[in-house]
Amino acid sequence: MLFIPKKSSQFKLCINYRQLNSIIKKDRYLLPLISKIQDRISNMQIFTKIDLKWAYHQIRIKEGDKWKRVFRISKGLFKPIVLQFRFTNTLATFQRKINSILGEHLDEFVIVYLDDIIIYLNLKEEHEKHIKWVLKKLYNKNISIAIEKCKFHTKKTNFVGFIIELG
Repeated sequence: MLFIPKKSSQFKLCINYRQLNSIIKKDRYLLPLISKIQDRISNMQIFTKIDLKWAYHQIRIKEGDKWKRVFRISKGLFKPIVLQFRFTNTLATFQRKINSILGEHLDEFVIVYLDDIIIYLNLKEEHEKHIKWVLKKLYNKNISIAIEKCKFHTKKTNFVGFIIELG
């Protein structure tokens, strides 16, 4: 376990899970292709980007798997109860969970790429209904959003490292 300085006065906990990750069966759940996302939204007039807060930390670890993530700190054992980054299958588990929450309308008017969600459509009235539907689904499953990172009714935003600008 290492503590790596994030900034001069902040530290970030890093745990080496390589040995454990090497023996865990890999979940090959596919992430959406960026090119397909671009194709899907290229002719749209309006979209909303929703960013999920604390992403993986919103997904609880299955009861029988908690022991795998235990690590020692000065005051004893720390037993995480939520997913952590850098652990095998975290991305696949998270993508599957969010897809299951919004799956009813995936690729119809909503696209999910891990903790980023794009809602797209040409009609403003319908778009607002879709935003409400997505937010209600996330709320019902206790998934928090990072409101300060969201962009509502926009034509330009950063999505998964790409600038998306609509005509």
